[in-house]
Amino acid sequence: MQDRSNDARARLEAENAETHTLERIAELGALVTRLTGQVRDLQDKVQTLSTGAEEKLADLTRRVALGEADRAVACAENAGSRGPAASPKEKESTDGSEAQDRTRMKVAAADLKRTYRIQAASPGLAMLTAVDGSPDDRPVEVAIGTDLPGYGKVLSIEQHGQAWVVKADRGSIE
Repeated sequence: MQDRSNDARARLEAENAETHTLERIAELGALVTRLTGQVRDLQDKVQTLSTGAEEKLADLTRRVALGEADRAVACAENAGSRGPAASPKEKESTDGSEAQDRTRMKVAAADLKRTYRIQAASPGLAMLTAVDGSPDDRPVEVAIGTDLPGYGKVLSIEQHGQAWVVKADRGSIE
């Protein structure tokens, strides 16, 4: 009889131990599920913050490039204003035929492909300076879609390593 009570007691202890183990496994499962959800939430937050930071960095980079371009334009304009003054004779000769000649020269110059250097750039925006020695050396601001004389429509403004490239219908500027 004592063997039966010992067997029953051993079975009862085994069942209790098994129940306790199953309860612990259920608790661990719930914990894993909760932690997995928290990890997903954190990953979503990191992605959101990363995207926001990238957008802010791109905006800041664009603003810095625009500031640099504005400074470069101001310097170029100041350098142009310090050039030799026009003689009084040139100032007086502004009759209609000379104005027409200048207009024809500007139209003809617009069709020529000029040589440019990229002075400043950011994604989608660039400041170009003519380096071909033409009389009109003012910086030119171009964006995607701008019609650049001699090159056609600007298709892209991209950074390749440390250098910027402006790609247009009929050529690119590096």
